[in-house]
Amino acid sequence: MPRQRKPPVQLAAHRALAVLLIHMQKKFVSNLAKTTAPRLIRAQKRLIRACAEKDVPLVIVEYARRGPTIEALQEEIKKVPRVHRIKGRHDDGFQDSALHETLQTLGATELLLMGINASSCVLDTATTAIDIHMYKVVTVGELLADWKGHADFRKSFFLYRDMGAEFHSRLELT
Repeated sequence: MPRQRKPPVQLAAHRALAVLLIHMQKKFVSNLAKTTAPRLIRAQKRLIRACAEKDVPLVIVEYARRGPTIEALQEEIKKVPRVHRIKGRHDDGFQDSALHETLQTLGATELLLMGINASSCVLDTATTAIDIHMYKVVTVGELLADWKGHADFRKSFFLYRDMGAEFHSRLELT
């Protein structure tokens, strides 16, 4: 039986969707494999542009005292009408931060996650989103990466699926 292709990720302002950009800071991005960073940033820019075009809120989750989100994404971020920044001190973006309260204020019930590290920070944030706060979580392989020498992030794709996240391998926006 042929494998069924998943429908593309849909971004629309009328949905209760928020996009989370997790830990895309210089300290973390500099630890990516040389070929990984440009691919990741290119895909993330596409999604950030779509947030701007469709007025979908973008929530930037930054690790405290690690500087701002990388400059390569800043130009696109400036075009998004609804941007919120959350600082935290843990891999899990929800732990000891105002992330959940911010998402409640936005009326979000569905989250599209992107960032690094796929097998820790993004995964921990997704786990709390699903298990504790009952958000629907969607993610896309090309929007995630891990540090070189870190866990093989492809293995974490199975973890995303097992915990109930909707996982797509490629970003196809509608």
